[in-house]
Amino acid sequence: MGNVLDKFFFLIIFGYAIPIVQILANGGASSILTVCQALQQGTPVIVIEGTGRAADEIALIYKYLYGNHPVQHEEQRSIAAYNEASSKFQDL
Repeated sequence: MGNVLDKFFFLIIFGYAIPIVQILANGGASSILTVCQALQQGTPVIVIEGTGRAADEIALIYKYLYGNHPVQHEEQRSIAAYNEASSKFQDL
């Protein structure tokens, strides 16, 4: 366990970004606000459709705006983020 913590603190001290993602299942009005804040900060959000309330509303709006297919821009952004993270962590 100590080895994992040592690596974690190393990443923080030397300014490496630690990847995060927000997951929305169900949720209410405050969850919608939290999702908006996450997206403004560039944090990816996974919305689980079919769990009710806020998650279903966001999924419905997303489908209305973009259809049922993933947005190509987001796919390219994900690939770029993965490649960047992979290159940074190869040295560890």
